[in-house]
Amino acid sequence: MKSFLIISTLSLAVGSVFANDNKSVKPLLGFGLTGGGETLVSARYSDGDNASIRSGGLASFVGGAEFRLAENMAVQTTIAYHVDRVNATNGSIRFQRLPLSLTGLYSVNKQVRLGLGIEHVANPEIRGTGVASAASESFKSSTGLALEGEYLFSGNMGVKLRAVQHKFKSKVFNDKVNGNYFGAFVTYYF
Repeated sequence: MKSFLIISTLSLAVGSVFANDNKSVKPLLGFGLTGGGETLVSARYSDGDNASIRSGGLASFVGGAEFRLAENMAVQTTIAYHVDRVNATNGSIRFQRLPLSLTGLYSVNKQVRLGLGIEHVANPEIRGTGVASAASESFKSSTGLALEGEYLFSGNMGVKLRAVQHKFKSKVFNDKVNGNYFGAFVTYYF
């Protein structure tokens, strides 16, 4: 919770400094596919197929803003819905979390940027429904280091590779889960 408050305060402070200059603030939306971490839950379908949910997977929907600090420096603050899911006709299991990120970006040239930041994950949990309802588990919030590289195709579209380090600790058991992930994201800047 402390890290979440620090990130939120820094985001508001940066936003208020640049709110009067429309060229310095760009809203953004993004989508990414991620992988990594460890297997949290495995499911077996009636036809014999298997599926698993990993702590670093699978889809991330991102929204936020970028604040230009200088010609080659920017700060991004984002919130995302990150989920991995297995569905069947008689139930489903999903691992969901809400990552809040603060990332500093340095422009190497007009197309390439490198970033370093922190990512705080709030409310990570496994939720099962139907026959899988016993698979539910909650984890404590986690804060980790994030590294990224981005290639900008234009002023409005970019592709980034992002690596994030996380450890999730169960609220019920004393287990720690490796939540590290690597992802590829497409981002649109308004």
